[in-house]
Amino acid sequence: MLRAFLSSLPPIDPGAPLPDRQPSDAWEEVRVLVISSPEGVRETVHELHRRGFAQVGV
Repeated sequence: MLRAFLSSLPPIDPGAPLPDRQPSDAWEEVRVLVISSPEGVRETVHELHRRGFAQVGV
């Protein structure tokens, strides 16, 4: 399921800078719950972090 979701996203250019994602008053916090094995959760969080969607260790 994760692979199907991720394959629908545009490809990542590892050399491209990440967009400026400074929080503002207009932003709201969104929480995503990932339920899987510890390895599956870790893989998902790290992949979303590489895509600039999640922060690791926060």
